[in-house]
Amino acid sequence: MGAAAPALIAASTNGLAVGVSTSSNRGKSPAVSRRSSAATLAPIGDKAGIRQAGIRRAEALRELDPRSQGIIFALVCAWGAVLCLDRLTTYSYQTIATNSFAAHSSLSFLNVVRALVAAIAGPPFALVADSLGRANAFTLGLAFYASGHALLAASHNTAAYAGGVTLFEIGANGLVVLQWTLLADMTSSKNRLLFVILPQMPFLIFSFISANIYAAVLPHWRWGVGMFAILGPATLVPLIAMLYTAEASVATPSLPAPPRARQRPMSRVNELLQVVDLPGLVLLCAALSLLLIPLTLAASTPGRWASADIIAELCSGAALVVAFAAWELKGARFPLLPRALLMNRTAWAGALTLASFWISNTVLTAYLPTYLYVVQDTSNRAQQNISTLYSFTVALASLPVALTVRYAGRLKPFAVIGIVLFTVGLGMMVGFNGNSGTRFHIIAAQIIIGLGGAFTVAVVQSLIQVSVPHALCGQSIAVLNICINLGVAVGSALAGAMWTGLLPGYLAQELRPISGLSMLSAIFSEPLTWITEHAVSTSERTAVVAAYVRVFRYMMVAATSNCALAFAAACLLGNPKLGNTLSTVEGEDGSARSVRGESATSTDAKSINLLGDAWLARLDRVFMRASSRPGEKKKRGTPDPSEDSAAAQARFSKDALYSKAASASPPGPEVHVEPPPEDNDARPARQL
Repeated sequence: MGAAAPALIAASTNGLAVGVSTSSNRGKSPAVSRRSSAATLAPIGDKAGIRQAGIRRAEALRELDPRSQGIIFALVCAWGAVLCLDRLTTYSYQTIATNSFAAHSSLSFLNVVRALVAAIAGPPFALVADSLGRANAFTLGLAFYASGHALLAASHNTAAYAGGVTLFEIGANGLVVLQWTLLADMTSSKNRLLFVILPQMPFLIFSFISANIYAAVLPHWRWGVGMFAILGPATLVPLIAMLYTAEASVATPSLPAPPRARQRPMSRVNELLQVVDLPGLVLLCAALSLLLIPLTLAASTPGRWASADIIAELCSGAALVVAFAAWELKGARFPLLPRALLMNRTAWAGALTLASFWISNTVLTAYLPTYLYVVQDTSNRAQQNISTLYSFTVALASLPVALTVRYAGRLKPFAVIGIVLFTVGLGMMVGFNGNSGTRFHIIAAQIIIGLGGAFTVAVVQSLIQVSVPHALCGQSIAVLNICINLGVAVGSALAGAMWTGLLPGYLAQELRPISGLSMLSAIFSEPLTWITEHAVSTSERTAVVAAYVRVFRYMMVAATSNCALAFAAACLLGNPKLGNTLSTVEGEDGSARSVRGESATSTDAKSINLLGDAWLARLDRVFMRASSRPGEKKKRGTPDPSEDSAAAQARFSKDALYSKAASASPPGPEVHVEPPPEDNDARPARQL
């Protein structure tokens, strides 16, 4: 989805939208028109067309019949179910794994590594999808995903586990970006949010079934992470096969392949490396690693901040940030951060909103399972149920939110409301004192936080997609993925710095009066093993609970305070009206236009279908008939609910043109202006 197909966004030489018939195109043959479209689509510097090959293939998805589109969407939902179960269990197994390695304090380090890898995984997959096609990109993502889970299952130390996390996060986050890209290729801006959240509905089932799965597999946690190396391919291989079949249908003379046959193999490799901006990725990864990992390592011992190695790493990271910015502005042929996105207020405000949201959310969730085990003395099943309440609430509330957005036609108000709810939920977590009655308040807070997530995360992601030209949609998803995972990385680093920096001191304060300092090392490194030998009623456990409560309260204060930044950024978001277009704004190559009806690149145009258009249109007509009063006279220019969307749009445009011409007539004798005749070759006008 990195850019729309030529049939959708390619402009004529005079800058008008494709949907408007111009005299400069009427005399051209279909072949010439198609070549002009392909040439217009290619960006500056992409003489070989390598960046656009996958984009042209993506047009085939909109030429499939509704049944085939439905099968593709069903397979996407099946993959979404696997990913839901993966996210609900693998993160909890990580706590058990580090405890079995006697390295529980390395949780924050693993979370930072996880977030850093996830941050840079999106852009390469988005660009590979644009250049090599969606099917090839999905195949690459599946290879990383399956191999990562296999390595996690075979790991016996933190280093091996970190290697598995790296491969797994590359594949999982790349596949998530591709899933969003695939759905954006097939849906209009009005229906985008609805079809994006439907694959997340399995959270409603797995949020609580996962607790049983987690408890059953816990003694053999390696099987718990290894089974996804089987489930992932089982759902994605059929989807990839359908994508290959669909993309093969556009390998026709109307879409000539770029002239790469005369290139040497190394030249092709060089082209691909430039497309994915490998130097930019290396600079970004190195800069983020040198900035965020020291935040966790420095807090491990007092006075570490002043050590030479930490200062050198932080300074090197800052220098690499400057180098990355210079490369993106001056040296990158295809930059990771396109200037058009940086100049879009909704894009950067939305990225800041979600980055701040995930900073606060990660500070909450980083050590929440440990807090529940040690302070609340929860069972494995209860801990899993409470930890998954956020995901369950998001899935439960997202569908009503998406349906409301579809008929309201606006997104910004929902995002602002979501940030407010999220802040209220985090504020409730501040005052907990660790008593047994606190568990109910934690559950209530998690539900409110989940409601805030349902109103915010997918809403802001959809708002950014529809607020940029569709040609930049894939890159906007990838850049947003960077910002989200940067927020997760910063949140993990902040949580780790506070946990490792504050907890040892508070434990020492609480254990010293009862002569328990000898247990401090075991409590800090293997808390889940230690609590099995010390019941809640013992003085040692009471002292540890008091220390945990103090540290967790400070972490919640930091998370709640950060929400002020998220609220300010949400207020800066744009508020476009959603419609039947892929995007709500004018692109670099012409106006946003309806993609219903026919593709207008030639006289032998092909039918274009969007996912769910047929049955959603029928649903709209039912509601509109029910709400209309009998005998009500229809005004000129008002669309008929039973009329085809493209035909209604064209008629509405002609009525407006007629009214404008009549009002512009000079005073004097009445002048009758005939409406323009029906033109069978006319294309849908730009969206009004």
